[in-house]
Amino acid sequence: MADAESQLSKRDEAHEPEAVGVVRFELSGLALGPDYPATAISAEIGRVAIAAARVDQEYALLLSGLHAGDRADWDFKDLRRRSSAWLRDKSVDRVKELFEGQLLDHARVVVQTAYAALDHRHVAMHSVWTLTGRDAITPAVEVTSALESSDPDAALAALVGCDVDSKGWSSTHPRTGGPGPASVAELRGIRRELEQAKESLTELRFRLASALYAGQPPGARKVIHPDTGQRPAESPGAGPRRGPPKQPPRPPVAGSKTKERPGPASRRRAQSVVATPPLLR
Repeated sequence: MADAESQLSKRDEAHEPEAVGVVRFELSGLALGPDYPATAISAEIGRVAIAAARVDQEYALLLSGLHAGDRADWDFKDLRRRSSAWLRDKSVDRVKELFEGQLLDHARVVVQTAYAALDHRHVAMHSVWTLTGRDAITPAVEVTSALESSDPDAALAALVGCDVDSKGWSSTHPRTGGPGPASVAELRGIRRELEQAKESLTELRFRLASALYAGQPPGARKVIHPDTGQRPAESPGAGPRRGPPKQPPRPPVAGSKTKERPGPASRRRAQSVVATPPLLR
């Protein structure tokens, strides 16, 4: 029994770690993150998002304006909840249903061009920004100063998530694996493309509505009444318009003699006949 205990004690001593010293090192910095690109770049990404939302809204306004009398199925509040792809597809189908010829061709180009601008929006909005190099490290002195301040939570929050103007930034689009827009100039170009798409959709909306409900410019498959969705001649209480309404005949002047209205040629030679006053008879 004593031999067994002795063997166990020796085995435990053999597995005890041997202290060889304490390693000390000076902490020079920490990678706190997440950081964000320079303020100008972050602001331009925000502008891209705002401009893209306006394009989506203009799609919804276009479809709502082409309700063709069926306002319930093309309600603006319902349409604005749809995705960009759904709005694009419905817009293409709707203009094909209601228009033809050059007006239809023009409408298709505007609708598809606007969606291409929205696709560039996705490149800007979904690219992953990564900061590498020395600018990605927060100096330990700043971290220590923040921890020793009167409000360490607020001081650390100021160090984390700040805008960093650095050449160490790179952006990668996850869908393609290629680089995303990494400069203010590239982002500004995408934003201006979206702004132009919005203006083109607005102009198209008024042009198509005028063609559909007023007949000008030509290109609508049929001109319809905006409230009933029927042709103007088919609307309740409305008959075919054949020119300006006729004026009622003028009442005869008391004491005058009238003749039947002469034709255009004789009217120029006709003279009015005035009754002889009674005192001169």
